[in-house]
Amino acid sequence: MAHDGRDNGSVARFLAPPNCSRCAAILGCQLFNTTVITPENVLKSYLFIPHYHIVQKDIIAPILISGWSLNYEMFFYLLFGLTLFVKSRLLRAAMMTAILLAFGGAGDLVQTTGAIALTYTSSELLKFLDGIILALLYGSRQPSKPLLGLCLVLVGLAVRLVGVSAAFDGFDNL
Repeated sequence: MAHDGRDNGSVARFLAPPNCSRCAAILGCQLFNTTVITPENVLKSYLFIPHYHIVQKDIIAPILISGWSLNYEMFFYLLFGLTLFVKSRLLRAAMMTAILLAFGGAGDLVQTTGAIALTYTSSELLKFLDGIILALLYGSRQPSKPLLGLCLVLVGLAVRLVGVSAAFDGFDNL
């Protein structure tokens, strides 16, 4: 069968190859005793399941600590994929905003120590709202000044209501 020129995708491209190759490379670090490799933390790192680092026990990170943000990114992609059935860009953006505010705000309401719950109720998720707003503004091609002002006011109110200042407390753990 001849190649039709379309990119049909592949599993290798889907699973964030840079992170996978870095995880594979860091397996060699065990030779230097700078990390501990177990089947559980390897599997969780490859599957983007948040877990406490096996050596740096106070942070939630995969084997390769610099990949910590990929857990948030993959969660956002999952949520975004679930909203793709909505045809209206504005309604889809409103749904994503509501979902992110609900998850991000839940962290202030629920006290937990579990890595998965802490990750998916973190105010770090609210940073994805910036991208949603930029996508809406870009999609409108010529954002009006009142629309831009309204968006900025709404983002400011959301940030204030949810208490994003708590996100800065998390930087001490990185």
